[in-house]
Amino acid sequence: MRRPSSETAVLAVLTLTGLLLRLFALGNQRFWQDEHATYLLASAPLADLLGPKSALETNPPLYYILQKAWFFWGDSRFAMRTLPALFGAGSIPVVYAIGRRLHGRSVATVAALLFISAPVHLHYAREIRCYSLLTLTCALAFACLLAVLPGTELQPRRRLFAWIGYTLSVAIALVLHNTAILLLPLLGAFVFTAAYLQRALDRSFLVRFAAFTSLACVPFLFWLPNLIAQATGPTGAAVAWIPKTTLANVYAQLTATYPYARWCKPIVYAGAAASLWLSRKQPRTLALFLVVLVGQPMLLLLGSLLKPMFIARALQWSTLLFSLLLAVGLEALRERTWLRYALVAALTVVQLQAAAEAYRFTREPEVAEVAAAHVVANASPRDLLIMLPYTLSLATTYAWDLTRAPRLTGFTGNYSDRGQEIGNWLRAPLRSRAELLALARAQLARHQRVWLFAEAIPDFPAPQREGLPPLIERLAQAGFRPETARYGGVIVTRVDP
Repeated sequence: MRRPSSETAVLAVLTLTGLLLRLFALGNQRFWQDEHATYLLASAPLADLLGPKSALETNPPLYYILQKAWFFWGDSRFAMRTLPALFGAGSIPVVYAIGRRLHGRSVATVAALLFISAPVHLHYAREIRCYSLLTLTCALAFACLLAVLPGTELQPRRRLFAWIGYTLSVAIALVLHNTAILLLPLLGAFVFTAAYLQRALDRSFLVRFAAFTSLACVPFLFWLPNLIAQATGPTGAAVAWIPKTTLANVYAQLTATYPYARWCKPIVYAGAAASLWLSRKQPRTLALFLVVLVGQPMLLLLGSLLKPMFIARALQWSTLLFSLLLAVGLEALRERTWLRYALVAALTVVQLQAAAEAYRFTREPEVAEVAAAHVVANASPRDLLIMLPYTLSLATTYAWDLTRAPRLTGFTGNYSDRGQEIGNWLRAPLRSRAELLALARAQLARHQRVWLFAEAIPDFPAPQREGLPPLIERLAQAGFRPETARYGGVIVTRVDP
């Protein structure tokens, strides 16, 4: 039996270490709003995710389908988050492969080690969203493309596999997230930039590149009409919260993508700039850094002139090459081994410290978990549940499912009665505040109880007189008996006839 090489063993240890960092205390931190939305969509019937209703969501349905299949392992926070954690760990050998092809084992090892502890990638590999898979597929696309570039020695069979890997990676990325459309011009820019810097352009390669890229776009065609409608239509509520594209906000999002401590940011950024300068004589490396680390944010910035999209989440997949950039600079110190190792260790510690906020050492209850358990213990099946705003309905959906109890008839609303794309998927129908008041009065007139859920600490504070207090006040004025208490992150008001 052939023994694994030392390189394989090192890569296996690095990948396992990265996986353990992504799995540690994975179920302790409560879901946040977007994770609750993912749970809601993944719980929807497959026919809805694949049918016309998919156009009512702002991103393609692939990740929700994968998360739905992952329910086989359970719907606990830990069980669901293991899927993105596995994708996140899967990016480690891909980063290694890119570094190995461009600079050799030493740089590849350091790049993988820095990627393992990168705060932004630890964070997004620990939430049930598509970002860790998007990072993996984009990294695979560039890794496979590097393997088939003209001048690269590769057996014909492996070259074919690399082209197939490239096609599948691009195809998957395009149906994961709307901003993945930027991957296409970035791939083209990389090919032409590398050819220009190398003063060589292989026409037969360009034909194959165009053919396989076109093939990768075929699955995306079903989603393209939805993307065009979203891009040309009015700004939806799902992206209205994204800050306007000003210099201050661009800077804030970029620094959030590279969240180092204030004292070490100048050192890290200066090291990155020095590494970019050191890459000037290596055309493929320089082309990759310029296109991904510089070109992707620039394209995102241009796209933001049409729709707001310049946020750290949309930037994070390109940051996988930042670890390689730092590794290239550290390689310049290879003759001073002790200093190089010390800097790698220091960077790893700094990154882990910045990522510490992603970990919780004790289990946090879900926002509505305690409140849902209280209502389950005290409610009648005929009672009515009203939640405001709709984001609380998302949290309550998951919390109620945790109780495994029959669901009450429920309705939800939103401040200022604004519509939300996610409202098309809510289990509790979205109603105006006037309708919620009418529903509560009708329920109480039948001598049946009403339960009102409000956020104890709102993510977005309610405008004056738009939360539940005015509704409760009107019910009290009508002679009904409200009784309010706080359970966990939810204020529960029970209104008796």
